[in-house]
Amino acid sequence: MTRKATRVMEIIEDSGAVPDIITYDDLNRAAMNDDMPCKDQNLRIVEDSPVMQFIQAMDVFQSIPQEPHFRPLAECEEVCREGLALGHMMTFVNVTKKISTLQASDPRIDFDSLLKCLSELELHGFNVEAVRSRLLELQSMKDSQEQLKTKSKNIKSEIIEQTHERTKVKAELDEVMKDLKLLEDKKKEVEEKKARLLSINNENESEIVKLKSGIGSLFEEIKKVNNEFKSVAGSPWKK
Repeated sequence: MTRKATRVMEIIEDSGAVPDIITYDDLNRAAMNDDMPCKDQNLRIVEDSPVMQFIQAMDVFQSIPQEPHFRPLAECEEVCREGLALGHMMTFVNVTKKISTLQASDPRIDFDSLLKCLSELELHGFNVEAVRSRLLELQSMKDSQEQLKTKSKNIKSEIIEQTHERTKVKAELDEVMKDLKLLEDKKKEVEEKKARLLSINNENESEIVKLKSGIGSLFEEIKKVNNEFKSVAGSPWKK
């Protein structure tokens, strides 16, 4: 391990900011980058920091190279600049890691918080276009999923409402069918009564016709007897 790499390790251990896995190659790359020129002489101490060089050698900065200018830190006390710059570098690392592990079920506030972090990093010269683009894409997908969930929830609520209405209508229909059955039974009873009365009426009519026929014969007999009565009554007296 080179002398500069050893110094990087000492600084990292003192700060307590050691990543989970540190390789000799990482440390040597950080040490080799220690001589990179600083664009802003006022912030040279930040760029020259061994810890900064180590962080810049991390995988995320190899995938998404960054050249932050940290100009806003020029307003800070020099003793604070390195810590603040390192904090922003680690914020970039944490933001990209968080975005890579986001779940569609994560709260919206997490997405908004990450967007705010990216805006803050952008002020310090970080190129966050690719990161923001992915985050916005994920956010759009989350919004679409939430809209679908809301639609699904509304449909389920409508199903419950329609099921309740169907149960109510079915209960009323059962009552109507019961009433209809009673009416049908009553109708059957009335029709049977009607048939019975019609039969009795027909029998009565037949009996009346028969009786009327009998009365005609009786009238003839009565007339005959009456004529005979008159004949006898008016006949001459015999000695």
